[in-house]
Amino acid sequence: MFNWSDIRFFLELARAQQLSKTATRMRVDVSTVSRRISELERALKCRLFERSVDGFSLAEGGYKLLSLAERMEAAATDISAEVGGLHDPHTGVVRIATWEALAALVIAPEWVNFRTDKVDIALELLVVTQATNLGRREADISLSMFELDAPKLLCNKVGRFAVNLYASPQYLRNSGHPKSASDLASHVFIDYLDAFVPLVQLRWLRELAPEAKIVLQSTSLIAQQQAAIAGVGIVALPAYATGPKGALVRLLPETTVWRDLWMTVHADNAYLSHIRAAMQFLKDRLHIILEETNAG
Repeated sequence: MFNWSDIRFFLELARAQQLSKTATRMRVDVSTVSRRISELERALKCRLFERSVDGFSLAEGGYKLLSLAERMEAAATDISAEVGGLHDPHTGVVRIATWEALAALVIAPEWVNFRTDKVDIALELLVVTQATNLGRREADISLSMFELDAPKLLCNKVGRFAVNLYASPQYLRNSGHPKSASDLASHVFIDYLDAFVPLVQLRWLRELAPEAKIVLQSTSLIAQQQAAIAGVGIVALPAYATGPKGALVRLLPETTVWRDLWMTVHADNAYLSHIRAAMQFLKDRLHIILEETNAG
C-alpha cells in the first residue's frame, strides 16, 4: 500500500516539472521530494516520471495516476472545507496559457481583483505562441483564438475582440491621416515576424492591409505597440492593447477584423474548486473588458 501523503508530492512534481520548484512549494529539500517519488513508484510498481536534463515529464503510469490523484486532492479540499469549517476552500495554483498581449495587458493586472477574494490561489501565467497540450498538463486553463478539439477537453467561447489599425498622433502629423484603404499604400507598418509566430490567427495585418510596407517586425505585440506609440508606423492591434488613452488613434473603422476567444480546460480538472473559481472569474472579467474595449 502506498503512502497517501506521497500523492501530494506526485501532484506538485507533475505540475512544476522540477525537483527544486516542487521542494520550494512543499517546503522540504530536494532529496525529500526525490525520495518520496521513488517510494511511490516502488509501492505502485511502475514508473511515474521520465527524467531528463529539462526536468520531469509524466510517464505512462503517471498519466494514469494523475486524474485519480487530482480527484483525491479535490476530495481532500472538500473535506477540509465542509468538515473542517474552512471559510475559503479555494486554494492551490492555477496555470493559465495564452498569448502575450492577453497575458500581460489583461490577465496579469486583473489578477489582483481575483486575489482580493481568493487569497490562497496563485497564478502561473504561461505565454505561448501555439496550442497548449492540456492532456499533458502543460496548463490548467488555455485561452486561445481557436477551438481546441481533443478527447476530454471542455472548450467554450467566452467572447470576441476587435482588431483595428492604429497610429500615433505624431506619425499622423508627419505622414498624414489615411482616409480610405487605398491610402494605406503610401504608409509604413509594424507587424509580427511571421517565421517565429506559427499562429495564423495573429497575422491580422494581412487581412487589414495586404500590401503593407513593413518597416519593423517583432514577435512581441507589446514591442509593436510601443513602436507605434513612438511613431514608427501603423500597427494592427486588438482593441484591448492600445496603451494609455490618447497614445494611439484608431484608423479606418471599416477595416476592423474580429477574433474569437476560447477557454479550454481538461475534463479531469474542471471539477477542482480553485480551477472552477479561476474559470468563472476569467469568464466574467474577460466579457466585460472585451465589450468595453471593443466599443471604444
